[in-house]
Amino acid sequence: FEALKVKNPDIYSWIRIPDTAVDYPILQSTSDPEDFYLNHTVDRTSGLPGAIYTRMNNAKDFSDTNTVIYGHNMKDGSMFKGLHKYEDKSYFDGHPYVYIYTPDKSYKYEIFAAVTYSDVLLSSAFDFSTERGLLDFVESLKNTRNMTDQIKESVEIKEGDKLITLSTCIAGKPNNRYIVVAVLRNEE
Repeated sequence: FEALKVKNPDIYSWIRIPDTAVDYPILQSTSDPEDFYLNHTVDRTSGLPGAIYTRMNNAKDFSDTNTVIYGHNMKDGSMFKGLHKYEDKSYFDGHPYVYIYTPDKSYKYEIFAAVTYSDVLLSSAFDFSTERGLLDFVESLKNTRNMTDQIKESVEIKEGDKLITLSTCIAGKPNNRYIVVAVLRNEE
């Protein structure tokens, strides 16, 4: 992480999904607009593919009830393009974990939902500081109506659980996002 921080001090963690192209630093701007990394690369150059990032309303220690992580859906397969593979049930079943690494800890999350969702700003639509807000969000995932949506019904979300939501765009659907949601299973 020291070498990464020299490259860009906004790098605070790393995301990896085994056997996928998702293997990137996660950034959070503290001085620029919240969505700065939507259109700026890891080295702060303007343009695509942007970077994988969180907004300032999420803590960098993944202590929030739901940490939303954003990334572009790039045609070349980079960034969060690979999330769309979760539309296939066998892929969904075969790639169940997301790993987050910080300088102090590592986190293992189990994916329980991969759905087409509205483009609503989740942190504004749900009050994740309350149990009701978290449960309303989880219920909304179960109420999506797309043929490629995947929900692992056996995973129960309860008070105190910590989620991550990976969010990317959908080609030709500017009013929707494809989201992959996972619950924390292990923290070391």
